[in-house]
Amino acid sequence: MGLMDKLRRGRMKDPVEGEFTVASADHYVTAHMDYVMAFRVDGVVTAPGVPPTPVRRDPVTVRREDWIQVGQVFPATVDRADPKRAVIAFPVVENAGHSSSESRRAAEGLARQMASEQEKPSS
Repeated sequence: MGLMDKLRRGRMKDPVEGEFTVASADHYVTAHMDYVMAFRVDGVVTAPGVPPTPVRRDPVTVRREDWIQVGQVFPATVDRADPKRAVIAFPVVENAGHSSSESRRAAEGLARQMASEQEKPSS
């Protein structure tokens, strides 16, 4: 769990453990697509004492091997006072978790992409 998740969870008025079920997961292009994917994820959080509540998370950045699919269920901490404030335990890629070689590859990939975009003739 990242720092932001801990902060969000700490601000919940009435947290309860529940689940998030993926209803749709739309992948979109990222600068370093060879190993990291970004998704817009819609789903439903459920927890004891909480009505099923639709929730969207965007972006959700995961390693390619952790591709998010419809029907997947992830653990979540849900605020009974405001279920849309759920903290969902996606297998998120965070900067602090990147190895230096991953970070270097990401920077190199972004630099190549930016260079090729500058070389394209404008229409």
